[in-house]
Amino acid sequence: MPFASDAEQIRVLAAALEQSTTATCITRASLDQPGPEIVYVNQAYLDLMGGSRDEVLGRSPRIMQGPHTERAVLDRLRADLGAGRTFEGETVNYRLDGSPFLIRWRIDPVRDEAGEIIFFVSSQRDVTVERRHERRLRSVEMVDAALRSVMLHPAEAGVDLDHFSAEVVDAADEIVAGFGSVQVTVAPDVHEPLDGATAGDAPTGGDHDGLRRSWDLSSATGSFAGALTVTFDDDVSRRFVDLVGLSQLAERVSSALDALFEYERRRQLAIELQESLLPDRRFTRPGFEIAARYVPGATGTQIGGDWYDVIAGEEHTTFVIGDVVGQGVGAAATMGRIRTATEVLLQRGHHLAAVAALVDRYCVEEGLMATMLLARHVGEELHVVSAGHLPPVMVSPPDVSLLDVVPGPPLGAGAMAPFELVSLPFALGDVLVMFTDGLAETPGEPIDVGLDYVRDTAVCASADPESMADKLIANRRDPTRRDDLAVLVCRRTT
Repeated sequence: MPFASDAEQIRVLAAALEQSTTATCITRASLDQPGPEIVYVNQAYLDLMGGSRDEVLGRSPRIMQGPHTERAVLDRLRADLGAGRTFEGETVNYRLDGSPFLIRWRIDPVRDEAGEIIFFVSSQRDVTVERRHERRLRSVEMVDAALRSVMLHPAEAGVDLDHFSAEVVDAADEIVAGFGSVQVTVAPDVHEPLDGATAGDAPTGGDHDGLRRSWDLSSATGSFAGALTVTFDDDVSRRFVDLVGLSQLAERVSSALDALFEYERRRQLAIELQESLLPDRRFTRPGFEIAARYVPGATGTQIGGDWYDVIAGEEHTTFVIGDVVGQGVGAAATMGRIRTATEVLLQRGHHLAAVAALVDRYCVEEGLMATMLLARHVGEELHVVSAGHLPPVMVSPPDVSLLDVVPGPPLGAGAMAPFELVSLPFALGDVLVMFTDGLAETPGEPIDVGLDYVRDTAVCASADPESMADKLIANRRDPTRRDDLAVLVCRRTT
């Protein structure tokens, strides 16, 4: 039932305001100096401010403002209230003892019967702990995201470390929230295990001159890996910054650095293993200038099954490129087996189609799957057999073309018919470009687009095989592609 009288309604509303846990303040509507006059505050407001009614009644809410109260927020507050709009905002305010806190508040105008604004009523909340928790979580997420980014899209070790360090600075800035400056220093070379570092290499940690604090970024072995240092703007800023959050962030960064160092170590070992299974990329064969390249996929520590080879016979030279299905150590091991089998068969003088058929039978028996392209120089011709592999490009300056090669089934598919050999002209000065799909393929695009790209890049490159191989790799279709790739470029000189 409704209130019995206006007096009862006023008493109930007053009791509700007084007992509410939301800090509430009512002021007169004047916005000019010295500011709105406080005419009422409830107990929650006094608990928030840390004072008594005698200390706040008759004064302006501006007593809560201080050096770190954002001017832009106050300007927006005055503009909203001056226009009769509700204001909502968040900034740093100060209790009566001068201690800063982060306030979230809303101010609504109170109008009389004629529509004139006569009071402002504000509800206020201390969100310091809430925002600290949110910033801690965001800072950790930023460090984790930076680590994932480096591992999914690796570059050179130094570049990876610089990128990660910059992201750590941003993560620390998230916690510092504009109350100081952040510096992060880490070990200069992630290839080094850091075990050689000594305690003397590390900063002392803790407080320095009262406005600066450092946290050691130590590895799991206890070796010094770097330091996270924050220089505060002033003593109030230092009190306002979440030092516990920074300490927790430093621990997270230390763990991430351990992971990064181990990742880089494994990546280098993986690349070295893959390269050890491949022949020297600088081949020396009479009558040819040859360049080869291998680039690991963007998965970093994942090695793959791409390979190339050049096999010299008594009267001819055979160029080989292939790609085992899959990635990882298993694919690399498979690549080594298929490459060895192919090399033995070629050295025994088998016809190219016969080599493809025998390797296909071997792959069927062993449960292996791969593509392979064989190209043999014989006199003035190039004999080519494809086992499901992409066609090569022939550069005959000034012309360039994709060779019309009949693509047989992949190795391991169990060819039901003989592999078809195609004979094509191979003149002096011609350049043969063989490559795996990592150079041409891009998810969501037809393969013809990628093949046209390889052809166009080759025709714009120098006829020098080394320069052409470098340009093909540098301008590959999709640098972020996770597949590895191999390129073999051969120019006939005699």
